[in-house]
Amino acid sequence: MAIYTGSNKHLGGTETVTRKQTVFYGLVQKNVLVTGANGQLGQELKQLAEKTNSPFRFIYTDADVLDITDAGQVQHFVSEYSIEYVINCAAYTAVDKAEADEEVAYRINCTGAENLARSG
Repeated sequence: MAIYTGSNKHLGGTETVTRKQTVFYGLVQKNVLVTGANGQLGQELKQLAEKTNSPFRFIYTDADVLDITDAGQVQHFVSEYSIEYVINCAAYTAVDKAEADEEVAYRINCTGAENLARSG
């Protein structure tokens, strides 16, 4: 499973994220969904976030866990994990393949981004 929390532990493993938010230095910790966590941008963001003392709990996902082209699945995930913010690093980046399979590229790059934007 490719969902990670800010401490880079798998959900369902040693740490789980629930609706109950964690207190961080007197502030309620906000959950941030990061899609495309296994891609180049997502991995860089994960490395940076792990180096900082952030008041946010980052929840990292990839396509095997969250299909951003499925509006219902996105809405359920955002609700289930009390997501406050979304950073979309998911994208169809294979340019040559995107030209041959425009529908898939559009669903990921456009519809997926729209589903994330409308989920809140």
